[in-house]
Amino acid sequence: MKKKKHIIIIFLGLIFINISISKAQNTVLDSLYTLLKSKNIQDTTKLLVYNEIANELRYVNVDSSINLANSTLKSAKKINFLKAQIGAEYVIAIHQTYKSNYAEALKIYYKCLENLEIVRDDKQKARLLNNIGIVYYFQRKYDRAEAFLTQSLDINLKIKNYFEVTRCYNNLGRIYFDQQNYKIALDYAKKVLNTIEKYNIKGDLSVYFCNFAEYSMLLHQDAIAEEYALKTLDVAQKSNNIRMVIRANIILSGVYIDEEKLEKSTNLLKSAGEQLQKNKFPEEELLYLENVYKLNEKKKNFEQSFLFFKKYIAIRDSTQSLKNYKISLQQDFEYSNMLKEQQRKIERENEFWVRGLMFLGLALLLTLVFFVFRAFYIKSKTLVIISQQKNEIDSQKAIVEKTYQQLKDTADELDKSITYASRIQNLLLPVDVAIKAFFDDYFVIFKPKDKVSGDFYWFYQVNENKGVFVLGDCTGHGVSGAFMTMLSNALLYAAVHDKQVNSPADILEYLHESIYNILKQENGINGDGLDVACCMFDKNTTENEQLKVTFAGSKSSMYYVENGILHKKVGDKQRIGGKTYETLHFTNQVFYTEKDAFFYFTSDGFYDQNNAQRKKFGILTLQNLFTEIYQLPTNQQKTTLLNALQNHQANEQQRDDIALVGIKIN
Repeated sequence: MKKKKHIIIIFLGLIFINISISKAQNTVLDSLYTLLKSKNIQDTTKLLVYNEIANELRYVNVDSSINLANSTLKSAKKINFLKAQIGAEYVIAIHQTYKSNYAEALKIYYKCLENLEIVRDDKQKARLLNNIGIVYYFQRKYDRAEAFLTQSLDINLKIKNYFEVTRCYNNLGRIYFDQQNYKIALDYAKKVLNTIEKYNIKGDLSVYFCNFAEYSMLLHQDAIAEEYALKTLDVAQKSNNIRMVIRANIILSGVYIDEEKLEKSTNLLKSAGEQLQKNKFPEEELLYLENVYKLNEKKKNFEQSFLFFKKYIAIRDSTQSLKNYKISLQQDFEYSNMLKEQQRKIERENEFWVRGLMFLGLALLLTLVFFVFRAFYIKSKTLVIISQQKNEIDSQKAIVEKTYQQLKDTADELDKSITYASRIQNLLLPVDVAIKAFFDDYFVIFKPKDKVSGDFYWFYQVNENKGVFVLGDCTGHGVSGAFMTMLSNALLYAAVHDKQVNSPADILEYLHESIYNILKQENGINGDGLDVACCMFDKNTTENEQLKVTFAGSKSSMYYVENGILHKKVGDKQRIGGKTYETLHFTNQVFYTEKDAFFYFTSDGFYDQNNAQRKKFGILTLQNLFTEIYQLPTNQQKTTLLNALQNHQANEQQRDDIALVGIKIN
């Protein structure tokens, strides 16, 4: 009778498989389905195959994957087949991860690891370690994530499971991508492609190609990015992977934007937008908005750019709020477990008390009636207390679970929004090629306090011999500061490019008037503004073959070192923007330098950082460093400054955004 029931479950599993395979056209699923048709296959082997199929279906047909995993788990428990039970729970934990039930997913994974000590299956252990790493990655616990993924990678290399090796490399790359370390992310993506080519790995490889294309694009390797975005499209279309088709189109559009192929980019984004209306992929939707914003900026549709930017800053909380939400989520889960443990402790204590009363009653026979009555009374009273406490615990548990879900949903949305805002802000910063086309050499230290920054730097080459460089420090930091940097970038472009305002003083006056009008500061409610250092560099001068520099500043200074001597140019002591409007006039300071002089621009964030004794780094310390390092190569200058700041701060947290730029013109 038991065998018949088991066969029925297997038959139902076959129905799920046939439905999903016909839709996915997946070569891995095809091979597993062929294996099931074998006449000599044992029932235990079938259960293991079902688990593999459920795992493959997790992207293609979620419902089929969950149903098949639950069905296989029931069958495995009936015949006490621990290996199949582990495989089914592994798939169930994956779906708990997709639902952001991280605590439940980890609970299942760790239970599977304990059972694997009995079964001893290195292949399954490596997969479990990989997925535990992924759960910690989703929780932004990057160190733990990397540790588990590295363990998984070591096992897979040892057992020569190169398909899983590619997964480990890919997931390690995503950790560094999430932390915006695109170079290391690209190194891992190259390892993925090398492994695929070396061991001839087949299947839907669109995710790997797509990641390689995206990292290459972010590092401005456009030709490689275009090649692998097209490969992604080819593979994803053949395997009917809609998500990768959409993502590849968006990445390809970004490459064409960089290459000024705006018509091609427009068509790709139009196609991606239509597909996103039919399919809900939040991450791809954010990437789509990023490229639409960038495309409109290239087309000089600044109003449209601003509208798309507003879509992702609807939630205006800071990054710190997001971290607090994450901490609250973990505390809620721990609190729920604590309440359960308290309940068990109360029950154990009262059990001990009742047993003690019974022992005392037996020992004192002469007072048996009295003690029996007393024991009954105490027990009844205790049970009432336990019942009341249990009801209170159940009520608190329901509140905690509801709050947990609300906080998790809000935290996820905040995380996506702020990460996307950081990507948009990085797009506004000058590209390396543009700066190096005009200056002989330069370096940049740009460290937002949170993911996004209120500091920014900006450059525009007016013609072959003239260029305008700006460094600004906006009100606040985080999302509010980033909003001001975007507005300032747009206004600077309008002033220098559209209106052809080339005088630094006139640029600052235009910036002040525009911000005052756009933010409606005449009503006295909004007082946001910024401090700016603005320089016009003119190489075309006959003044002893020297470089002509025109500087104007708003509560900002600039520095340059010439022949070992530090010079400082101090701007006007008036701020751009504010609650009370007045017409501001800024002063142009014109001077000439040797063409090998080194220029420095900095916000106050660098020299305002504290050490453990609450002492600031100090402007004088920074100025002395400029005179010591100005003749070093730019990469060594940057390293020296960062090391000096790190030695000063030690373990103290960063208290403000940091922006420092060094420039040299020959």
